[in-house]
Amino acid sequence: LEGNAYLDDYPEWKRIQRYVLAVLYYSTNGDSWQRNEKWMSDEDECLWASAASDPLWASAAVNSVCNNETGFLRLDLRANNLVGTIPLELGRGLSNSLEIVFLSDDEIAGTIPTELGMLSNLVALGIYDCQLNGTMPHELAALSNMKYLYLGGNALSGTILTELGLLTNLVEFYIESNFVSGTIPSFFGELEKLGHFVVNDNVLTGALPSEIAKLSKLEYLHCYINELSGVIPSEIGLLTNLLHISLDENEISGSLPTEIGNLGRLDSLTLNDNAIGGSIPSEIGRLSNLVSLSMESLLLTGMIPTEIGRLANAQLLYMSNSGTFSGAIPTEIGQMGSLIQLWLNGCQLTGSTPSELGRLNSIEYLILDDNLITGTLPSELTQTRNLKMLAMDNNGVSGSFPDGIENWSNSLEAIHLLSCAMNGTLPTEIGLLKELQKVNLNNNSWMGPIPSELGNLQKLNWISLGGPMNGTLPTEVGRLSNLRYFWLLGPADMQGTLPTEMGGLAQLEFLGIHTTSVTGPLFSELGLLKKLSALHFDRNHLTGTIPTEVGEMGRSLENMTLFDNQLSGTIPSEVGLLTNLDMFGVHGNNLEGPFTCPKFIEQCLVSCYDGSEPQCRVL
Repeated sequence: LEGNAYLDDYPEWKRIQRYVLAVLYYSTNGDSWQRNEKWMSDEDECLWASAASDPLWASAAVNSVCNNETGFLRLDLRANNLVGTIPLELGRGLSNSLEIVFLSDDEIAGTIPTELGMLSNLVALGIYDCQLNGTMPHELAALSNMKYLYLGGNALSGTILTELGLLTNLVEFYIESNFVSGTIPSFFGELEKLGHFVVNDNVLTGALPSEIAKLSKLEYLHCYINELSGVIPSEIGLLTNLLHISLDENEISGSLPTEIGNLGRLDSLTLNDNAIGGSIPSEIGRLSNLVSLSMESLLLTGMIPTEIGRLANAQLLYMSNSGTFSGAIPTEIGQMGSLIQLWLNGCQLTGSTPSELGRLNSIEYLILDDNLITGTLPSELTQTRNLKMLAMDNNGVSGSFPDGIENWSNSLEAIHLLSCAMNGTLPTEIGLLKELQKVNLNNNSWMGPIPSELGNLQKLNWISLGGPMNGTLPTEVGRLSNLRYFWLLGPADMQGTLPTEMGGLAQLEFLGIHTTSVTGPLFSELGLLKKLSALHFDRNHLTGTIPTEVGEMGRSLENMTLFDNQLSGTIPSEVGLLTNLDMFGVHGNNLEGPFTCPKFIEQCLVSCYDGSEPQCRVL
């Protein structure tokens, strides 16, 4: 700096300015910055910082980096690989000029210098997603022009300073993802210009102060992932400019105040994982601009109000495990034409699946698991041509697939009907669902054959079937090149043998065929299944010997059981090549010895005989 030919011509404030920026450069390892092209050169220091670097929030923008009369205005070094600490000279040397400071996504450590409180013209301070520690210095309360304070994503501790109540121009306050504790001070109610209050992911305690009702301009209230308690104050209904409320993962109790219905601009309401109980107020239907409503893992009771159907703009409705509801799914939900995701699983809902759900033209995820729903699936559901997932596990629904499932041919990716009362046949049209990736239909009473058309589902990676099915295992299953999981659980009266084509399922990780009456030998092509980790062929009518090729299945295999079949011959020594095998079970067959179980197998369930004498009994 002293070697600059123009140094004698600079006024004192400019010399100080160049010195402060140089100290910052060396304090944060400037030689390793991503953008340092002109720094420390003889050029004017106002050219050192890139004037093209836009502030993160346009409302905080200062158009130029410098002012020729007062000096440096904007310091924007976000995501520039700064490593080090913030020098105290930044506050002392630029106290009369600096208006914007953005330092983020860098490895800035240490504490916030108290000298930053000397930046009397500061409008925006953003030091976020760094590694700051310590507490917020009390001196920040002197920044009376401050509008935007962003300190999120650090390791700050301590409490929210009561002195911050002096920042009456504050518009946005962000301290998310720190370790700030204590309560939310009531003085925030005096910051009448405040629009964003974001304190999520800290360890704040106590209740939301009723004084927040004074924040008439508040749009964002994000307090999730804290330890807040108490109730949601009814005064929240006075905040008619609110757009987003996120209070999830706290310890808030009480009921949802009816005044919530006054928030006509509200776009998102998230209350998950609290102790909120009582019934859902019918006034919730007045939130005409609501796009996302999330009330999962609560203690709600009563019926879901029919007024919920008035949320015509809602796209996301999450109410998983939200309580012990009485009654059925309101048919009025069918009026929510913008709905994309509907999650009502684990709510103890009764009745049948409303046919009106077929009106949800935009629905992609219909999740109704773990309820008490009965009846058949209405054919109107197939009118939802954008449906990607239908999940109704653990209900009492019966019958078969609804007519018209071919309407889902370009959309449906997963269908879950595990542990229901389904008792029909699998339609051949299932082979038209070309986007299908997962089918979970186990623990039902499916009848009839397995459709050979399943072989058309080239994206299928998971299939689980169960019930008193008959017919043969279709050879077309061998065409499912992406299949990773295949599980067929009886009791079933299947005929024929295991198709050798299954040896071509190179991606298969789990293969289970249990209690199906399948006959014939184990196919030698098992040795081709190099990724298989579990093989279960129990309680069938398999005959012949265990092929030596099982030793070629590689180190992925961890579990292999062939219980209760009619296998004979000796156990091949090649089992010893399966060095990651934890369980090997072949008892209940007609196997002969001798056989010594390898020591690396933790559970060796084997019985075999030579005449009447046990030769390898390890149970």
